Amino acid sequence: MEKVLLGFLFGFLFVAASCTKNDNPRSATPSGDEGLWLVPPGKVLFKDLPKDRIPSIDNPKFIPAGQSNLKPNDLVLVTNAGIETRVYPVQIMDAHEIVNDQINGEYFAITYCPRTGSAMQWNRKINGKVTEFGVSGMLYNENLMPYDRNTESIWSQMKMQCVNGILIGMIPETKSVLEIKFSTLINAYPNAMVLNPAGLRQTGFLKNEPDDGENNVILPSGQQYFGIVKNDRLLLFNFQLFKEGVQVFITNFRGSSLIVCGSYELHLYTAFLNKTSADKYKYSPVQNELPVIMKDDRGNRYDLFGEVVEGPDKGSRLETATAYVARSFAWDLFFSDIELFKQ
Repeated sequence: MEKVLLGFLFGFLFVAASCTKNDNPRSATPSGDEGLWLVPPGKVLFKDLPKDRIPSIDNPKFIPAGQSNLKPNDLVLVTNAGIETRVYPVQIMDAHEIVNDQINGEYFAITYCPRTGSAMQWNRKINGKVTEFGVSGMLYNENLMPYDRNTESIWSQMKMQCVNGILIGMIPETKSVLEIKFSTLINAYPNAMVLNPAGLRQTGFLKNEPDDGENNVILPSGQQYFGIVKNDRLLLFNFQLFKEGVQVFITNFRGSSLIVCGSYELHLYTAFLNKTSADKYKYSPVQNELPVIMKDDRGNRYDLFGEVVEGPDKGSRLETATAYVARSFAWDLFFSDIELFKQ
């Protein structure tokens, strides 16, 4: 009888211990050290969803912008390769979060997190192999965590790094994706191709901004900011800076000279690396001549993507900075070294 009681007690303690909160969440990684994370495991939230419960779009179809039923103020994500411009409506990205696409042999994924309002473009060619990204069902700092289907490694969108799995530590190659109004898109690139919503399954998951909780928020809640990221440091631009038409700011941040161009009316915010000497080119805004948004004093005129569309350097293109739009709570959760730009 005594042995039975001891066995029962041991079994009870074992089950109780196994039911306590585990600081290391389960890993979706099929190989490697499943317990190794580059982010605090306690901040990785599981949404009780299996991988791909929110379905990525893996075979996107497009229609001409003129055939779209989008409204002028609808927000869209825009990228281009060569002469082809593609558009991903935010209302579709809300429901699917990831599009695996390719243009002219360039394989990329457009990722969008509805909770943080952040969008990026990632190269899908990793270690020489093309992969697809899917929705893992996890969040870190309330932000999307894609997984790549070749290795099932877990990535953090706003951290821009693989944080769990055999690719842990890898930083994806990124490219600028613009978030603008559909009216801006039509005026700038009327021949653009828009992601066709026909046949896509709507998911309808919650996208509310979470409570800031214990975070030391330095930014007004509920607002969006345009941020430039370098070495885990952040330079933020308040949308109000761009109220008076198209604006161009030249500034220095962490050793880099930057050209920041934006317009509140167009919902356009973009940043380029200024690799010329300070006295070589002078940049200024251009109003009401989309797709041109700025010019320099040599006669070059630049479009939304920093490409020279007119002038002596026609065809050349400014290098984009690592920059995107996100909600204030997300910036505060991901960055401790934050600088607010002031004129």
